[in-house]
Amino acid sequence: MFEPKEYSKKVRNLPIICSLELSFDGEIAPMTVGGIQAFLDTHWLTGTFSSAYFTKASFTFGEKTILTEAGYCCEQTLKFRFPSNDAKRSSRISMLQQLKFIRLILNNGSSALLGINDFTQNAKMKYESESTLQITEITFTNLSLSPLNFIA
Repeated sequence: MFEPKEYSKKVRNLPIICSLELSFDGEIAPMTVGGIQAFLDTHWLTGTFSSAYFTKASFTFGEKTILTEAGYCCEQTLKFRFPSNDAKRSSRISMLQQLKFIRLILNNGSSALLGINDFTQNAKMKYESESTLQITEITFTNLSLSPLNFIA
């Protein structure tokens, strides 16, 4: 349980995303005991991840809290870009429309999972693509009841 005195503790490091992994078939469950934040942290049950190529300059991640009629939620957005002249661009775009989870691997040894909207995944992330002759940009937006979840 998070205690008010925890606000005075220094965060030890500022994580950097080292790699991205994609899952089209994963299953998750909330951690009911253990972890850093029971019921907020996530236990990976089944599924596979595939590494995604990216460079630090080709992606952005952001999260903001928004107030809805039902209460507060977090809007998480991940954008990444790749060259539009990719020979497999059409199939890559079609495949990404089926994406279920994105795992962010951090330099501090932890990882976070984008794509969780509730204790069970019951809505897909919003997918958008936009292209110019040079660059295709993919945006995934997720509305979640809690901030970005870490995986155990």
